[in-house]
Amino acid sequence: MIKAIAFDIEGVLVNQIKRKKSIQGKLAKEFNIKNKNWIKLIKPVIKLSSRGKITKKETLIRTKNILKENPKKIMNVLETFYKRSYKINKTMINLSKKLRKNGYKVIIISNLGHLAKEILVENKSMKHFNKKIISCEIKSSKPSEKIFKIALKKSNTKPNEMIFIDNLQKNIEASNNLGIKSILFKNNRELIKELNKLGVKRK
Repeated sequence: MIKAIAFDIEGVLVNQIKRKKSIQGKLAKEFNIKNKNWIKLIKPVIKLSSRGKITKKETLIRTKNILKENPKKIMNVLETFYKRSYKINKTMINLSKKLRKNGYKVIIISNLGHLAKEILVENKSMKHFNKKIISCEIKSSKPSEKIFKIALKKSNTKPNEMIFIDNLQKNIEASNNLGIKSILFKNNRELIKELNKLGVKRK
């Protein structure tokens, strides 16, 4: 019997907006950031942050030292970057709300750094989720088994009682290895078909 359904953030609950040109240069000019390739410069810091290797404070300090900009400006440009680079998948958000109303625990399992977490997770669209298992907080990231085991423990769910949805095959394989029913996300329609096959009630 399925008791919990877990969603990834990037690629499932939010989708990246495809742009012909990089948004980096535009935002650099808009916020008066000295280097137009600023996001590329701080990628190593973002990676450490997403793995929980450094705290939010350390993330900001390192980002500040690389970009030579004040933290407030950095947060403003990052917030704008994420908001313009990603859009909420309203179909998936509405689906997750219906699933919770039908008695399922709805969970987020995602690899995010501290700053991205504040922008993509700590907002009203994600408030209804029962549990949010974010890599920067638990110091473990997908496809490590540890993050899935933590999600199972925090949701008081057995592997065969959970469905996990992700857009990356390596993460699906990792959760499958633990006995979690897993679905590779391709698009909204295909996902709903797969949930129907597993007998998930969504009306």
